Amino acid sequence: MPHSIRMFTRLLAVAALGAIASPCYADTFMDDMGPRSDGSRAWGLGLGAEYAASPYRADTTSRTKALPVFYYNSDTLHWLGTTLDYKLPVAGPLSFTLRAEYGLGDAYKASDSPYFQGMPNRNGSLWLGGTATWRNPVANMRLEFLNATGQSKGERVEWRVEHRFHLDRLSITPHLATTWDSSKYVDYYYGVAATEATAVRPFYAGKATTEIEGGVSMLYHFDRHNSVYLDVAERHRGSGITNSPLVDRTSNPIATIAYLYMF
Repeated sequence: MPHSIRMFTRLLAVAALGAIASPCYADTFMDDMGPRSDGSRAWGLGLGAEYAASPYRADTTSRTKALPVFYYNSDTLHWLGTTLDYKLPVAGPLSFTLRAEYGLGDAYKASDSPYFQGMPNRNGSLWLGGTATWRNPVANMRLEFLNATGQSKGERVEWRVEHRFHLDRLSITPHLATTWDSSKYVDYYYGVAATEATAVRPFYAGKATTEIEGGVSMLYHFDRHNSVYLDVAERHRGSGITNSPLVDRTSNPIATIAYLYMF
């Protein structure tokens, strides 16, 4: 591939990072792709589509979105979409990373729903923290702790369990996760301040809560360059979120499909 084309595709990938793959499936996708057998750097570009039903009342933002996909993997870095990991030394079956992740899914604008009128926009947050993963023959288990910068100042702790089945070129990975959300996180995205309260939107102070998500992902390798990824999941939200007057769904489906070309 000519050098100019290589530079153009790399710049295109970086420019697309603001709208790429959702963090909700980044871990499973990166594990499924894995490093190259010779330990060399691997990177790829692709295109995907994601559907995520919004939990917010009368929200008009539940729809399918096209998502440019960028993937990079080396001895020290894992990068997929809005999730960037710095790998720390491995201790037997335990691996650790420092993580930076930008969350887009919870953000909303006042124009997204009549129930948001008169409320300031809620912005996405940059999350910083780390992960610890225990890989064993029964199931891979991952503990993640993230702290939000910006306005929410919230915290999230996720415990994820998954097992990968390999069938020639196809891998199937059922997964189950439980996530604890701090009261600051819930209050920023789902709370209603006293100055925002109306007759149809009463005051609500967000409370810490737990979410549960279950699903399955599939990755099929056509050859060493071309792969297709599918992830389907359902997320059940805890009472700290569902009690909010802004919310009218206790659970919502999430589906993602992506094509990736590895260079």
